[in-house]
Amino acid sequence: MPLLLLIIYYIIADPFKVIYSYDTYYNEKNREMFMNRDHVSTRLYLSNYPKYRYDSFILGSSRSFGFTTKEWQKYIPSPSSPFHFDAGSESLFGIYTKIRYLCRNDRPMKNCLVILDSTLIAKTENEETLNQIKNPEVSGESCIKYQYKFLSSFLTGGFFVPYIAWKAANIDKGIFDFIGIIRGWYYTVDYSTNDVDYTEQEKLISENSENYYVKMGAFIEKDTVNERNFPVLIKDKQLKLLHEMKNSFDKCGTSYKIVLCPDFNGVKFHESDYKNLQDIFGKENVFDFSGLNEISKHKEYYIDPNHMRIIASNKMLQVIYGQTKQEVIK
Repeated sequence: MPLLLLIIYYIIADPFKVIYSYDTYYNEKNREMFMNRDHVSTRLYLSNYPKYRYDSFILGSSRSFGFTTKEWQKYIPSPSSPFHFDAGSESLFGIYTKIRYLCRNDRPMKNCLVILDSTLIAKTENEETLNQIKNPEVSGESCIKYQYKFLSSFLTGGFFVPYIAWKAANIDKGIFDFIGIIRGWYYTVDYSTNDVDYTEQEKLISENSENYYVKMGAFIEKDTVNERNFPVLIKDKQLKLLHEMKNSFDKCGTSYKIVLCPDFNGVKFHESDYKNLQDIFGKENVFDFSGLNEISKHKEYYIDPNHMRIIASNKMLQVIYGQTKQEVIK
């Protein structure tokens, strides 16, 4: 009987917001419970498509947040209706399934800006964790398995006791820290484009940037002379997905750009991976900003060591679309 009551409560409360559709998914005034970003992006796309008729897409993980549709729209042909189709801890599998979905369902895909990072490229299958499992409406995998994952996590993951206590008694959300389900920061989402603005962090940086980076504590000193390289990441499984993405682009007549984004650690993508991407998508469409360069050497371009600010992505857009030479960033 208690189990049945918990299941009924779960269905009514929908704590992960994966059962029902919502106009808004985030509380922008404070930190709140984790949500699967892939699910949010997918539901916003599907529910808003009839109104906005999206035809241009930024794809990537949360590292793509610095690229906003507002800025990107300045560089792609008009008219366009862009959407930021990202996912937290995105995978190559996730980007591939999104492109496949758009192409198979004859959804317009005039332009694509694909933001790749080393962690993303390494993952070629659906993930099983709460924040990485893909929405089956796009991935094509089991809806039952997807919903069961969230329900079982609620029931068995040491989750429901503190959650219900918090909801019932307004207990400090800090009680959730030990299971890692509260977002560390709050941010603003544009629900028409799905762009994310790091509201809280940018406010702190504007008020006292030096204090912000000291408190962040993650920007350790690094060797800015001797560049390190990632191991080879693109292997047989990656090649297969990348070729499928290219085939979908060709079928849909998509104009695309592939971007290897820089992280603060300044590690360079392996030359063979860069060459594979050029061979598949064309040299003119692949841009490697990884390694040590003007952006990665300076913490002021970052929210944290993995996530760039808009000022960094705007510099890259100027290079990608030919307004400045890449040597400016090197």
